[in-house]
Amino acid sequence: MSTIDSKKHTISYEIVTPDGPFGSGEASYISLPGADGRFGVMPMHTSMIAVLEPGVMSYQDQNGTTTLEIGYGTVKIDRNRAIILTAFAKQQL
Repeated sequence: MSTIDSKKHTISYEIVTPDGPFGSGEASYISLPGADGRFGVMPMHTSMIAVLEPGVMSYQDQNGTTTLEIGYGTVKIDRNRAIILTAFAKQQL
């Protein structure tokens, strides 16, 4: 009998603004507004750094989908971790 490691099915994320940490957690999918268009990030994603444009960021976790408005920034993705540095972030209602 095998057990499923839930860490393999999520990507940890951290959102940081000039005011400090905005939020962090585990998600099964992250959608970001890139300079070359919208792109998605899933667990085990290829390592990359990308420029972010102002727009809507969303992520899916065990509670459903959360949507944020973010400013210009960058994201560093390394397999199961995403660090999002942005000029601002605010939760959309």
